[in-house]
Amino acid sequence: MHKINLLNIKCPLCGISQTKEYIFVKDMTVYKCINCKMMFQDALHLPASGDKCSETFYSLEQAAIELKTAIENERMRIIQGHINRDIKGMRILEIGSGLGVLGNMLKGRQAEYLGIEPSVSLYNASIRNFPYLESNIKNTYFEEARIDKDYFDLILMVDVLEHIPDPVGYIKNVRQHLRNGGILYIEIPNEDLLQLKGWVRRKLDFYFGYPTHPLHVSLFTKNTLSILLRSSGFRPVFVSQNSILGNKSRMKYLLKKRYSLFVDILCNLFNFSKLDLILQQGNLIGIGLRDGL
Repeated sequence: MHKINLLNIKCPLCGISQTKEYIFVKDMTVYKCINCKMMFQDALHLPASGDKCSETFYSLEQAAIELKTAIENERMRIIQGHINRDIKGMRILEIGSGLGVLGNMLKGRQAEYLGIEPSVSLYNASIRNFPYLESNIKNTYFEEARIDKDYFDLILMVDVLEHIPDPVGYIKNVRQHLRNGGILYIEIPNEDLLQLKGWVRRKLDFYFGYPTHPLHVSLFTKNTLSILLRSSGFRPVFVSQNSILGNKSRMKYLLKKRYSLFVDILCNLFNFSKLDLILQQGNLIGIGLRDGL
């Protein structure tokens, strides 16, 4: 067993400079704050296999768009249920616009849409899939994009925050671009019970033998996501967990349509039993309201 020592490493969430090595596997070290329980990696010393691992989780093929559309339709249903407003005419910023599927849907609903996508390959794929979105998506990082402050009604961040080494500073910056009363929607992996899930993932060689994705530097639980929203000046209005293993479209997308019959059976099992949610094997959804100055 790897010896755990208290270390003078600053927590990216609460700022306390006392953490411990929580998980040590191969060349990955996950630290955990003794104060707020935030888990994180050192962004300067990430595992060497990170980029290779990322390539296995994105499909740029046209055949994937149908599945991605089904995934984003479900996400839109969740978003619509919480914002309680008609999308038409809303000013919406999507940080991490990916393949452009959600942007295409929002434009179709007559929203004023702007997407930001730093990945060149994902940006090119989005423009190839939806050429008319070229003027609506910036191929840059959020910090470098020139966008108006106090402007947007809704900002979407899906599978972005786990890559950010300074989540509080980043979300405080994001907040400046929302109008008063604007809404932030965050969706990220739930890393609660990471030791148990990490052991299972390693046995299945799911992340090339790592307990979590090698490039995920900020590892959130329901509690630490709530802390983040409050620390960044938001009023949390909804923090919960959403099923991944029960989502057939998402599972078929991740597995590139392999094992379709098995996926159908497995997803039906998880939808019935909710076992994946009990084991904290879903995605976290956090919705924060900007109120006040």
